[in-house]
Amino acid sequence: MEQLLKRNENENNELVVNVFLGLLGLAVVVWVLTAVGVFEVYFNIASAFLIVWMILLLIPVIPVKLLKFRKPVVKYILVADSAVLVGVCYMFFSFQVLILFVVPVLIALLYMNKKVLWFGEAVAFVAMAATTLLFIKYAAQPWIRINDNPDDVVRLELIPRIIQMVACFLIVNVLQGRVTSYFTEYDHFAKETRPTTDSSHTADEAEMTEFEKLLTGLSESEANVFVKLLQGKTNTQIADELSFSGGTVKNYVSAIYDKLDCRERNYLILKYGAVAARYDQSHTKL
Repeated sequence: MEQLLKRNENENNELVVNVFLGLLGLAVVVWVLTAVGVFEVYFNIASAFLIVWMILLLIPVIPVKLLKFRKPVVKYILVADSAVLVGVCYMFFSFQVLILFVVPVLIALLYMNKKVLWFGEAVAFVAMAATTLLFIKYAAQPWIRINDNPDDVVRLELIPRIIQMVACFLIVNVLQGRVTSYFTEYDHFAKETRPTTDSSHTADEAEMTEFEKLLTGLSESEANVFVKLLQGKTNTQIADELSFSGGTVKNYVSAIYDKLDCRERNYLILKYGAVAARYDQSHTKL
């Protein structure tokens, strides 16, 4: 299970960056709706919000999309950046965006890793507590502030929010623990039902025969892409290693899915990943 999650880490990083780009689009929508008078927010405030969000949303795009930075620390940067994004939202729009404080936790949940989840919860908590207190003096729209007295803010806003966030965190932790337990139980079941040593060689030969037969149904380029895909590579990584364009790889992957009648990438990795690792790299199709 850990190997599978590790293989998906780079794909999750790219997914989160794509989500950030989508959020940038939503920020533009908010700015446009403000410009046409739908939202009663000063235009200069909406413009400042758009600029700050644009900077924060594009920060992770550079290392992940352009520099192809693939270190374990990337996921922590993405989660922390999302917490800062939500904090900025609160400084501009106050209680109207409270629900967004769960976003860093949901992003961390994608990685199915307890350390990353705890980090996401910690930065979300810090962002919520810090911005609630900072909003007393540094609100972008002070006229929408409910309480000006620090004691009232702590008693009526901060403490209730802490209780709500703790409740949400408990539920998310239970959810993450339950899902990972399913993976662990499946892993144990697979090991228990694995063929014995006497029959494993025959099973390996049968798997290799099936895999080679499968490759014969693909073109040479599709076979190259398929083997890289089974190694857990993302489309971007495959394009870099095979000197293809991103669009070309995407088309090849779609063609492979159609020919195999399966569009579940993780299922294919689980089913053929081991035999692909044993496959002779000098095969004429590779």
